[in-house]
Amino acid sequence: LRTPRVPRTSFEDSTASSRAKIIPDTPYAKLKYGQGSVKHLSLHSRCQVQPGSRRGKIAYIGAIDELGGGGHWVGVILDEPLGKTDGTVQSSGIRYFEAPGSHRGGFFRGKNVEMGDFPCIDVIDELEGVDE
Repeated sequence: LRTPRVPRTSFEDSTASSRAKIIPDTPYAKLKYGQGSVKHLSLHSRCQVQPGSRRGKIAYIGAIDELGGGGHWVGVILDEPLGKTDGTVQSSGIRYFEAPGSHRGGFFRGKNVEMGDFPCIDVIDELEGVDE
């Protein structure tokens, strides 16, 4: 007897199944995180990254074997200092792109990156709009 599958209702729910460790160089890893997972993206395009609706510009698209589970990743230079890298993978010391600070870049899976006409976020403009 099979239990009916409950539909996911939020982004947080949809990431739960992706937290399982994927072993690199297995058919599943190649299928889930292969070149097809990033084919909808192009270099130097504006994007928005989930979770958090962080905005930035795509600076790298390609395979990074030393990052969690291997496969294809997207390197993004973020508008705000909300990232975890300057474009360098800590474990190997290899730089894949150059971000203007240690918290201005990040590596993301293609499924979490949406390309589009996302204007740059200007923190100063946002602060001026806040009622005092």
